[in-house]
Amino acid sequence: MANSEDDPIYEMGDIFQLSILEMLRRLCKVEPTQKSRLMNAIFMLSNSKSSSVLFECANTIIQLTTAPSAIKIAIQSYLTLLQDQNDNNVKLIVLNKIVTLKKKYSKLLEEYMNDILNIIREDTVQSVEINQKVLELVTDLANHRNVKEVGAFLENEIFKAKKMTDAQMDKKSAEKQDKSELTHSSTNEYRYLLIKCINQITQIYPETIPAMITPLMDSFLMFEKKGSMASLETIIFIREVIEVYPEHRQAIVKKLYQLLDDIRNGLVLRVAVWIIGEYSLS
Repeated sequence: MANSEDDPIYEMGDIFQLSILEMLRRLCKVEPTQKSRLMNAIFMLSNSKSSSVLFECANTIIQLTTAPSAIKIAIQSYLTLLQDQNDNNVKLIVLNKIVTLKKKYSKLLEEYMNDILNIIREDTVQSVEINQKVLELVTDLANHRNVKEVGAFLENEIFKAKKMTDAQMDKKSAEKQDKSELTHSSTNEYRYLLIKCINQITQIYPETIPAMITPLMDSFLMFEKKGSMASLETIIFIREVIEVYPEHRQAIVKKLYQLLDDIRNGLVLRVAVWIIGEYSLS
């Protein structure tokens, strides 16, 4: 069997490699005494440069074994596909495979948190559905060991989402305007998903509140018109934090007072003024 990426088998077409993979999968079931040796051959096929072969290798590994070292190979194969693919439909299929592993192999997935965070790396929202699944996965995999890393990622995403303003998306031609409207809608939805994710993370790990809420207030309170939903969700989140965690009240109220002049939406401004009046000490 192949033992390096220079082996001729890797130069064969996808169909040939997939045929070998299918043969190995069947042999593992009919010849269980040879499974260890056959699995090594499948692991070597996971070095293929073919996306379809890499995907099927990962699927096959998960079907045949629960060994942590093998599952890690499958996870790494999925993550490699996500990094190399530009097709959002393909990304979504692969991401769904990773999500299905969460129930049984969450501890293993936690080791790949940095790779999972890197799935969202564009300066614009290419797919809200992909971003939503990544944020949900990140929320579920967050723990005391990686929550700082998750917080830094979310802070960066907040600042990125702030930059996606109406002015930056304004286009002259009708075609570009339509595209701009779609992008703008996706951006607003992504801002909402970020707020939801931060809300969940801070509920589980209240110690992250100071690091999370400051960039959120600096970035999401000033939107108006189409971006006002993000501002409204932010001010509601702020109110909830103040009510549940009194130790953070004065710092948040002081920050909110400093930002009053930047708030453009009337409803958001009314809630902000109510918070300051209700919880200010002086």
